[in-house]
This record gives sequence, C-alpha cells and structure tokens, in this order.
Amino acid sequence: MSDLQEAAGSGGGAVDEKCDSSHKPSCIVQYWKGYQALLITDPLKTKAITAACMGAIGELIGAQLRKAGPGTQRERLKRLWAFTVFGLVVNGPVFHFWYGTLEKIARKWSKLSGGRQVILFKILLDRLLLTPPYLALTLVGLRWLQDCRLGAAVQASRGIYKQALLTNWKACGRSAPTRPCPVDVDI
Repeated sequence: MSDLQEAAGSGGGAVDEKCDSSHKPSCIVQYWKGYQALLITDPLKTKAITAACMGAIGELIGAQLRKAGPGTQRERLKRLWAFTVFGLVVNGPVFHFWYGTLEKIARKWSKLSGGRQVILFKILLDRLLLTPPYLALTLVGLRWLQDCRLGAAVQASRGIYKQALLTNWKACGRSAPTRPCPVDVDI
C-alpha cells in the first residue's frame, strides 16, 4: 500500500485498492483526502513532489502547445528534467517556507492594523519581497539545470530579467491578485 493510500485510510476511510472506472468519484475523493492528510503529516515532502509533478506537467503541456517545442528531443528532455527538478528542489520548499512565514507576518500585521488590509498587505509583501529574487532564481536556475553553465545562465538571465519582472508585475496588476502571474519567457 502506498503512502497516499495509507494517508487516505487515516484520513477517514481506506482507499479501495480496486478503484476501477465504476468507482471513480469515490476513489478521487479518497485520494484527495489522502493528499490532504499528507499535507498535514509531511507537508514539505508533499509540496516538493507536487511542485515537481506540476513542473513536469506544465512543461509537457507547454511543449504540446509549442508543437513539440524548439530544439532536439534531447534538449526537450533537458527542459522537462529542469522544470521537474526545479519544482522538487526549489518551488516546493521555497513556497512552503515563504507562505508559512508570510502568514505569521500577516497575523502580526492584522493585530497592529485592527485587521484592515491584511490581504493587500500579503500581496504587497509577496510581490515586493519574494517576486524579484525568486524570478532571478527561476531564470538562472532553469537555464543552469539545462546546460550546467552558471555564467552563461546568469548572463542570459540578465538580459531578460527587468522586462520579465515588469511584465510579471503588470500582468498581476490586472489579474486577480492571488492568481499566479505567468510570464512568457524563453528559458
């Protein structure tokens, strides 16, 4: 039995090992409960693995939308590997700790401000404190994971960083403030 099945079992009902097509709704609910239980029992590992899967799926979808993307099959596999590893090693852990810290800071702000503008405060902190360094880390990290040349990754990222940051902030200004703000940059 997998960790997910065990967690689902402890979350309010065992996962039926015979989850076939006739039981899809109940299986999905049970697996979701298992996932929620893992977020409580092992949040960092769960978020890191989730981020790795999301990075891989996002890159696979992106490659399909780009009609298999530029470059050779080997280069496309490097991109897939880079997004998966970056999700596992960087995205999951960084966001786990950042948003935990942000919530603590926001609770203090809420007490000081009488509960006013807490959401706006969190959005501003997120956009002003996390976005600039995290965007730089993402641009450099994804390039470096693909070709293992740190100097070239830094140099290439310097050329697009400012525009990517301004585009991110501009796109976020128009969209719902809690929605992720994708920036189309060739990494």
